[in-house]
Amino acid sequence: QPLLEDIDWQALGDEGVVLRRRGDRLVLAGASSRGTLYAVYEWLEQHLGIRWLTPDCTYMPRHERLAVDHLDTRLRPGYRMRDQNYMPAHAATWAARNRLNGQFPPLGPEHGGQWRFARHFVHTFYALVPPPQHYDRHPEYFSLVNGERLRSGGQLCLSNADVLDLVCEAVTDWLEQAPDARLVSISQNDWYGACTCPACHAIDEAEGSHSGTMVRFVNAVAERLEPRFPDVLFSTLAYTYTVQPPRHVRPRRNVVIYLCHMGGCDSHPIDRCEINRPFMDQIAGWGAISPEVFVWDYYNNFHRYFQPYPNIDAIPPDRPIVSEAGVTGFFAQGDAGPRKGPGDMAELRAWLLARLAWNPSLDAWEQVDEFCRLYYGPAAPMIREHLDALHEPARHPDVHVKLYDPADVPYVASAVIDRCESILDRAAVAVADDPVLAERVASARLPIELMQWSGQLRYELTDSAFAPRAGAPLDRAVRFFALAEARGA
Repeated sequence: QPLLEDIDWQALGDEGVVLRRRGDRLVLAGASSRGTLYAVYEWLEQHLGIRWLTPDCTYMPRHERLAVDHLDTRLRPGYRMRDQNYMPAHAATWAARNRLNGQFPPLGPEHGGQWRFARHFVHTFYALVPPPQHYDRHPEYFSLVNGERLRSGGQLCLSNADVLDLVCEAVTDWLEQAPDARLVSISQNDWYGACTCPACHAIDEAEGSHSGTMVRFVNAVAERLEPRFPDVLFSTLAYTYTVQPPRHVRPRRNVVIYLCHMGGCDSHPIDRCEINRPFMDQIAGWGAISPEVFVWDYYNNFHRYFQPYPNIDAIPPDRPIVSEAGVTGFFAQGDAGPRKGPGDMAELRAWLLARLAWNPSLDAWEQVDEFCRLYYGPAAPMIREHLDALHEPARHPDVHVKLYDPADVPYVASAVIDRCESILDRAAVAVADDPVLAERVASARLPIELMQWSGQLRYELTDSAFAPRAGAPLDRAVRFFALAEARGA
């Protein structure tokens, strides 16, 4: 009896999985070692009910009897590159089990490898052509802004032939030192300062965007180095001043556009909020001209990582739109892992976003319900009520959740935070006899703790030293920092 002869592996891609019963045989297979690994995880998850919720919490139900009846399942992941930098994703085994394969999880050969970047992830211009090494002798290598070649705070002059040579040399060195890298980044620094010299300006004027010089330059590097590195994809950002697609030039077949969703609204679906109209146009524009588009989305407040960020409503409706536009990779920027986290319910968000990257058709709130039930135990109904309380004001059409929101926006108004605190008080009581669950609830309330005291804590100069003003809620601040430190922040 044939086991896999009828499978169209090309249609499934290198990570597609096959689960089937043939006679007395159970077949779990993929087109690659990672695909086969994912087939096993898919089986354990879908048919045995195992859930890898966090690196230190696996739900494994007990089965008195296992039976495999008719089974013939073929699955292809929603995105072929799936990445995030939430705290749990820094645990390789958890990341692999939840089918993440990007740059941030430290995945090794035993996990099927990863989409690894050579040397640097993004914002690489000054790493490729360092100003300390080149500026004094060749200021023309760097961007001309307001009549001045910038030594710092600028970019590269992308119309300069010598810059192209230097970048190709540097990229070659990076790739030779990382033979397993699938990607190399040739991308703008994390600020503005695009070159406006006559040659660069002429290209960008003709293309209608600074992405004109960017794509032409990256194309030139990719074309020159493709014979030596035929399996490498050359990545660049569509970010800040390069988000608009060019009019004429097209990214080469081995160029990846990493489109960043900044400046929009994260509480409403991208097709139902006018603030997101520019991003909708950008997705459609880049998808129409690019063989490979990855989306970089944001799930945190950059001013205050712990501030509640009620954006779960918008996640599921966005996925089909993004997929239909031809997006093939997805990176979720969250709490930045152990260095800055944990942010607003990082454990829940990491698990949810990993599942949606693998299968965008899942219902996000159903996944939230499952996570709460399995992770918070008797406190699950209160945690869910807390999430609803946070999302309720953000559902109003005039309330928009954004990356740099201050602490006085409507969705974290004092009445909302007070209500959440009362709900979480009940959650704490529900798990008071279980130290593990109690710690999880305490972690979930960190954002609410922050909002309760941070606006009241003021300092004044006393005897040449700063000290908290009288009446400041120091006890709450001390409790917050102690718990946050225990959680890796």
